[in-house]
Amino acid sequence: MCWLNPLALMEKPQETKPTGDDLKARFTEMRERFSRAEGIESSLREASRDDRRFAFGDSENGFQWHPKVWQDRQTGDKPCLTINKTKTHVALIVNAAKQNPPGAKILPVDGLKDPKSAGLMGGLIRDIEARSNSKAVYLNAYDTAVSGGLGFWFVDYDYESADSFDYEIKLRPVLDPDFVY
Repeated sequence: MCWLNPLALMEKPQETKPTGDDLKARFTEMRERFSRAEGIESSLREASRDDRRFAFGDSENGFQWHPKVWQDRQTGDKPCLTINKTKTHVALIVNAAKQNPPGAKILPVDGLKDPKSAGLMGGLIRDIEARSNSKAVYLNAYDTAVSGGLGFWFVDYDYESADSFDYEIKLRPVLDPDFVY
């Protein structure tokens, strides 16, 4: 579950030029955080890659075979038959999600106890989803999550056009879940 204030996303970010020492400190902190995240998630990511490979294994790529057994059978001219039943089950789950795609719903709780405000924010989110082709973005994340356990999308902002100073919030797909930590 994600708690998001769309009005905060619409605020223009403060652009400041960092000094040399400040920039060096930021990069050092980023490297340390990435190293920590990479260390914590390394086994999870390796398992996710193995799961995705297995889900799309066939007789041509041999992803459902142990690499040593696959190599021995290839060099010995022995058959390496693969009947992938996993791909069918992944497709069934993803197709069920296509029939009922996910979407955001805003409820008036906590600081947003006004139903009118919740309705306004819901409208903003639906507009962002419509402009971003959110169905494809969500289904891409869902597909990689079902086949490998990890699925993501970006909430991003960019200028509306080349000659505009107005920002536009967009959802963007993450095609490779190993890209996100």
